[in-house]
Parts: sequence; C-alpha cells; structure tokens
Amino acid sequence: MRVFIKVLILIHLFLLSCTNQVKEVEILKKEYDFGKSFYGDTISYKFFIKNLYDIPYKIDAVGESCGCTKSIYTKNQVSKGEFAEIEVEYIPLLEEVGTTVSKSIVVSDNSSKGFQVFYILGEIIQK
Repeated sequence: MRVFIKVLILIHLFLLSCTNQVKEVEILKKEYDFGKSFYGDTISYKFFIKNLYDIPYKIDAVGESCGCTKSIYTKNQVSKGEFAEIEVEYIPLLEEVGTTVSKSIVVSDNSSKGFQVFYILGEIIQK
C-alpha cells in the first residue's frame, strides 16, 4: 500500500511539472548565414521564438559555443502570440581568417523540447 501511494505521489508531481511547459513554439529562422565578413568586424543578428501556447514561454538561459559570441535575450515571460528575442553578436578571431565558421547558440527554455539551437555561419576573410 505504501508503494502504491508513493507511485501516485510521483505521478502527480510529474504531471504538475509538465503543466508549466509550453507545448509549441515557432522558430522564425534557426540559421543565419552572414556570407563573408572581415576579421574583427562585429556581426549581429536577432533570432525570434513565437509562443503558440496558452502557457507563458520563458527563456531560462542562453549558451554560446565560444567566447567570441555574446547574446542578449528576453528575460520576461512571453504570452501566447508574442515573441522572445535572442540578439547575437559575433566577432571573428584572427585564427578564423580563411575559414568557414559555424557558431551555435543554445537556448534553454520551458518548451516541451527543453531547448532550441540556433546557428550563425559564414566565411571570415582578411581586410
């Protein structure tokens, strides 16, 4: 009987944790190809996530693949039909000259997936 009650409590806690998840979001663009850019230039782009569910959408954290990439993101909850924004800035490094780069931005959120991944990519050339 005690095991049965513990199982019921665990199931109840699991279901409660699921109620705060946004079931569906729309990603307007997951990848930004900046083409060619010079070493030292600042490349900026904004990614948008639209909340399609009744529960408010929230970005918990954003991680970048390297120190040359920084981001600013919407920290408030986003209601249904509204957008969260991730603004990314990337400054190419000297050792990247002559290469094609792909930098990832991982967004931890309350969607059913739990995260979103965005990319900025392009070729770095010498001035």
